[in-house]
Amino acid sequence: QFHPTALAVNTEAGNANLPLLTEALRGAGALLVDQAGKRFMSAVHPAAELAPRDVVARAIEQKITAGGSVYLDMRPVIANGLAGEFPEAVHACRDAGLDPAKDLLPIVPAAHYHMGGIHVDDDGHTSLDGLWACGEVANTGVHGANRLASNSLLEAVVYARRVAAAIRRAPAMRDEQPLPIQEAPEVPVPGTEKRLDLIIAATRSAVSRHVGIVRSGVGLQRALQQFRVLDAQLGKIAMCQVQDAAASFGHVLRWSEARNLLLVARLVALAALDREESRGAHYREDFPNPLPEWRRHQSLTVDRLA
Repeated sequence: QFHPTALAVNTEAGNANLPLLTEALRGAGALLVDQAGKRFMSAVHPAAELAPRDVVARAIEQKITAGGSVYLDMRPVIANGLAGEFPEAVHACRDAGLDPAKDLLPIVPAAHYHMGGIHVDDDGHTSLDGLWACGEVANTGVHGANRLASNSLLEAVVYARRVAAAIRRAPAMRDEQPLPIQEAPEVPVPGTEKRLDLIIAATRSAVSRHVGIVRSGVGLQRALQQFRVLDAQLGKIAMCQVQDAAASFGHVLRWSEARNLLLVARLVALAALDREESRGAHYREDFPNPLPEWRRHQSLTVDRLA
């Protein structure tokens, strides 16, 4: 799911953690405007700025993709004396050198929350004995194609309690592992860390370009091809032994991050490619309408990666 209004600061440096300007600001009167200072959401949806999150995110993305800029005008909120209700937003703006009482605030949509995830039952059990999941990583089924903000408490608190109770009730686990573990090479030869950084950056770029707010079959196929190439590059990185334990540990973490990013990216792209319809945060420009047969939950297993 994409948050429509992330504050667009330091984006040229590839900053992956943009401050979020809460959607409650628009409920309090903040407006979305283009580079000319004109509102545009009224032509997109009858609710204008209060349209569903996916509609607002797509409208902003389309403006930016067409070469324009989009801003959040928080001045009506300030004028109504409501600045004190949004201290985090005000603080984020001031940290970025912006005055929300005077300035238009540049925004972009940002990846916000994974919907779906590992299939679990009501107690957080997965298909592997001894593995439970809850929160953002889990597919609990408590939200639909557009996640509601309040569901984060339900998923993270209620399901966390259920998982904890299930773990307490569970018998002691056997010593053997349910699946073979793919081990990362221990330490890099010179230049390997830069190659890992490039693989991670290329994965993020492909996801942003082809598996983002607006998707298509052609774009998803291109992304999957890029992921296969990057995965092959990751598997060919040469390693050697050194005695620096700290360097070895840091490398294993970075190598594992690259592997995990590629795995999740491929699974999301495959699921999006299979789902030939649009529903909530999943939007296919080549299949723009929802289909009744896709209303139920769908599962994707790792053997689809072959």
